[in-house]
Amino acid sequence: MNRLKSEIYVECAPVQVRSHLDVVYDGTGSFDLCVPESPDAGRSHTADTFVCVCTARISNLVGDFDSVAVSWEPIDGLAFPSFSGKIDVEPDYYYGSFRLVLTGRYMLPVENNGRLTDPRSGHRIASETARALLESMRAAIETSYYRAEKAAALYYETAI
Repeated sequence: MNRLKSEIYVECAPVQVRSHLDVVYDGTGSFDLCVPESPDAGRSHTADTFVCVCTARISNLVGDFDSVAVSWEPIDGLAFPSFSGKIDVEPDYYYGSFRLVLTGRYMLPVENNGRLTDPRSGHRIASETARALLESMRAAIETSYYRAEKAAALYYETAI
């Protein structure tokens, strides 16, 4: 199994992470994620790939932020890396945001001819999938955060 790490910044106040992270997952769940085909991916197929992503909250008894256990498997049975790991929340109080940091291990699939997928293309595909997952999480969290901020601003504006 090979290691993978990917991270993305999210524009959301660190103190509000828990409430907006619940938008992405509700405790334990699964959802389908589309991994778009990129021109330099080196894949043997040319269509977008769908993976089933499973998540579960890992309670953090020491710090303020929980982690999210995450795994994915290809839905359509194509030669595509599977993954198991976690996503940690790392606050950046100075900038009023945080990072989602995905770490874990992926396994290269066996192709139809019985050989393992090329390690370089397998890593690239796993990295693309991690990036697509983190981008979808960022979009959901930021949308929830901006809606809450807009509602709060409207409330305070009408209260005055």
